[in-house]
This record gives sequence, structure tokens and C-alpha cells, in this order.
Amino acid sequence: MTAPLRRVVGRRVLAIGPAELAALFDRHARAVIDVGTGNGRPILLRAAAEPTTLAVGLDADAAAMAEASRRACRSPTKGGLPNALFLVAAAEALPEALQGRCDEVLVLFPWGSLLRGLTAGPPGPVAGQSGASPGSSDLVGGLAALLGADGRLTIMLSLTERDAGLGGVPASLSLATLKPMLAALEAARLDIIECREATRDEVLATGSSWAKRIRAGTSTRPAWLVRAIRRSVAGAG
Repeated sequence: MTAPLRRVVGRRVLAIGPAELAALFDRHARAVIDVGTGNGRPILLRAAAEPTTLAVGLDADAAAMAEASRRACRSPTKGGLPNALFLVAAAEALPEALQGRCDEVLVLFPWGSLLRGLTAGPPGPVAGQSGASPGSSDLVGGLAALLGADGRLTIMLSLTERDAGLGGVPASLSLATLKPMLAALEAARLDIIECREATRDEVLATGSSWAKRIRAGTSTRPAWLVRAIRRSVAGAG
């Protein structure tokens, strides 16, 4: 049985049923989801800039999203954002109710298991850890499933010294070290639009507090941008 979906409402965590979730999506012209949103700042910025877009932040840590949700729950006359939604779920087990509902999926500067899952090769054991780690094909497939027709996936990556100690994470980012992720994107029927180093302006435009904190996109800590689009049925082969 699928675990009930939960949302963060202010400082509370409440259940949200499939019908209520579907109604939220149906009331908006389009939907964007930030997977692994952390403190949810990119979602607040997106919701404020695009009132007709449902901006969804998703993270396994409900407490991390509490402050952003509290701000979104204010009255619209006091800066509230009724089109912002914060859901509690792990990127490795994305809710089925979200499949096919998103026009845009964001993964902005992941770390830990999310970073490892994106950049790893095929599923298998990770050095120094018990059990198997999901491969990039597992995680990317889940992200791709969120996209509706012509939906787009944007991933921004940057590595810190802490990431270097994670098994399965490359020592540096390049076209060569990102090959497993790019192959997983193609296997998930996504066409790669671009894969390159991101500019500092592009990094800052994400609104990511973590990117700002680690100075991603600078000469000492480059960031990589990957964009892909759901392949049309005609081009699926």
C-alpha cells in the first residue's frame, strides 16, 4: 500500500489525499516541482513570480520546509503565496500521485543520497556502506515520470569537500563523469537539451540558498547545468 502523502502547512504536517492534490494541480495553469527543495526558497520565489503556476517543494525533511510554508500560508495581502505547496517525500520514492502532473522538474544542487543517486552508475553496492545504492537510472526514471507532455527537467550540480567522501560520487564534474546520468536521462526517454558549466548568474537565478552558501558557479567551485525534455511519442522510437 502506498504511504499517505503529507504536506507541510505552517509548522504542521498534514495528510493530503489524491483528490485534494489533483484539485490543486487542476486549479493552476502549470506546475513546477523542486525535488530536494531544502528550505524551499526557490519555490517561494517561483510562486511569487508566477501566480498562475503551482510551485511545489518536495523534501524528506519536513522541518526544513516549515519556515517557507509558514510564509506561504500568510494572507495574500501580507505576502502569502496560495500557489506554493510543500510535500514530504523522498526523491528515491516519489509519490505516484505526482506522476505526469508537472511541466517542469527541478533538482538544484543536491547533496547526500540525492547527489549520489543522480551521478552513480547502475544500481549496486557502495564502497564502505551496507546494502545497495539506487543507480542513476532508478532516480532519473522517477524524476522523468513526474513530467507531463513536453515537460522539462533541469538539474544543477556542484561538489563540495563533503561530497567527495560519498561513495559513488565523482571527484569532479565533467561530461565524462556525468555520462552515467546522461545515459539514464536518455533511457528514461528524455532528450538532452544541454549539458555544460553554468554561469554564476544562472546559479544565482535559481534562488538556492545552498548554492549561495557554497559559492557554486565560481572559479573555485564550478556548477554544471543539465536540461532535458520529455521525448514526444513520435520521437520515442
